[in-house]
Amino acid sequence: RPIETASLGGYGPDKYPLISDEMATFPFYVAPTYWLLPYQQTGWIEYEWKVDQAVSEVRVLNTANAGLNDFATMKYRIELRDENDQVLATKNRQFGKVFDRSFQAAFKYPQHFGKYSETFAGMLEPGVAVPFGDGWQITEFESTQARKVRIYVDSYWGLGGGLNEVQIYP
Repeated sequence: RPIETASLGGYGPDKYPLISDEMATFPFYVAPTYWLLPYQQTGWIEYEWKVDQAVSEVRVLNTANAGLNDFATMKYRIELRDENDQVLATKNRQFGKVFDRSFQAAFKYPQHFGKYSETFAGMLEPGVAVPFGDGWQITEFESTQARKVRIYVDSYWGLGGGLNEVQIYP
């Protein structure tokens, strides 16, 4: 299949085929299998069943926007809700670990990306929590019959928030 992208380096609702061979083999390209919020906005994603389901564990894997490391979730909260949208349980969580390393180590292909824009000023300084490398975060709940699981992205890294995967267990 042809690879499609949007203008402005892939950000935006429009879609154009990638024609240039250089972009078609772009080293960070990964077919989108993740969810991203709109540019610089918080928001939420919700999973809903037709009937109540037991929920005791929610596992969340943060995104790195196909290796570009410009979208990721920092603070988030998980809510279990009933059929009337009433909150049954809620837990606040946060991604992020301090990885003190040189700035250039973040860029595998400096010919494509050698520095971040002003949006990221100060974000890779020593002692700053970086939302990548945490792996799966597991949030346990007392087993609850719920109709919906809603995950709010309350703060994000760089250009916006998102998630790679969510798993919900009884």
